[in-house]
Amino acid sequence: MSEDNRKILILDGSFIDHIETERVDILDDILSLADLVETPLSLDPENRTLGLVGQVEAGLKWQRRPDGPWTYWNVTGLVDLDVADVLPFQMFSLVLPGTPVITAGQEIGTVSFW
Repeated sequence: MSEDNRKILILDGSFIDHIETERVDILDDILSLADLVETPLSLDPENRTLGLVGQVEAGLKWQRRPDGPWTYWNVTGLVDLDVADVLPFQMFSLVLPGTPVITAGQEIGTVSFW
């Protein structure tokens, strides 16, 4: 395949979870086609760290396979948070294995923190 025709297949983690539960017979085929698995990483407004361990473990589940897709962290749930809460969380996402997507603009309410 020429470089001009290459494409990247990104699958939602919940889709792969569904395939694992309902159609395990095609799971390996699906994972062999996927380049990235989108995994949401969000903060609970009340307890900032609640659920983070589970989210990270879920996101790394597919990346642990030798031929598995790379994790694409989709940082969400930052709309109503202060910059003091947003920046450390975004820095945390940078140290995780995979590719973080740092939000800016509309994703965080288009409020200027600076």
